Amino acid sequence: MDTRIYRFLALTFGISWLVAAVIWFVGLPYNGSTANWLISLLYLPAPGIAALLLSSISRQPILPLLHWRHINWRQIAYLPLIFVGFIIASFLVVYLLGNTLQLPNVGSLEWSEGSVKYRLAQFANSQPNYSKPIFLGSLWLFFGGLGSIIAAGFTLNAIKSVAEELGWRGYLYQYISDWGYGKSSLFIGVALGLWLLPLVSLLGVNFPNHPYLGALLTLLGSILSSFLLTAARRRVGSVWGAAILSGMLRGCAMLFFVYIVGGTELYASPVGIAGVGGLLLVVAILALLRYGRIDNSDSTLPNTQQNL
Repeated sequence: MDTRIYRFLALTFGISWLVAAVIWFVGLPYNGSTANWLISLLYLPAPGIAALLLSSISRQPILPLLHWRHINWRQIAYLPLIFVGFIIASFLVVYLLGNTLQLPNVGSLEWSEGSVKYRLAQFANSQPNYSKPIFLGSLWLFFGGLGSIIAAGFTLNAIKSVAEELGWRGYLYQYISDWGYGKSSLFIGVALGLWLLPLVSLLGVNFPNHPYLGALLTLLGSILSSFLLTAARRRVGSVWGAAILSGMLRGCAMLFFVYIVGGTELYASPVGIAGVGGLLLVVAILALLRYGRIDNSDSTLPNTQQNL
């Protein structure tokens, strides 16, 4: 395997895990402002930081991977459909396990206006007003939520995600693209899942009450989402494809909180069993459609990167 792959992984893991070790050693709460800044500015952008440092040392351009001229705009239109498919599939998992089979801790889908008002008030830390009707009803509110998340995925959340994707599906991907879609997706997914382990198992992010089971779910979710994000990167022809879809996926927690009632962190969240099950269904459907499988060598990489 190319030594540049090892260098990228070593630097990415080194930066991020050092940040996690400092937060843990000092005893900072992961949801406190100081830890939040360290995670947001150093831990999560570490793949992009590593990519920029290594490309500068080797004097090989990395920013062309972000150039808009490489984008297949027709494929951009499919990204919201993939995201909506993920939400529908995840809610279907909750409906089958919770509403139908009534398994404990899964929770249940609840669309009543009273429930939606109450959950929205909890989300906003305010008191619910049951007498005031929701404009156009809770179902239309759901569509509005989907629309706002998709809009954020194309804007603010895409900018947040691109620092990660410039490393994973930019710098790293250019050296493994000839492995083929399946193998490269799996490799990045495993690496990304292991990279996140200190956040989950050491600091308790996303799964404060179940750090080890949460770490397993994080690894599974990283692998499954990698197939979607790598497919988006290949089909769109740019790192922005993965960044936009990742921006949508990372912004959907509010929908799960509002419409799934009574579930625990292991089940009723986009990174829990509901989300992992939804990812599995979407990945299976896209595999049947062969979405993402263009060819074994990614022709969408800029010429300056293909020759590295």
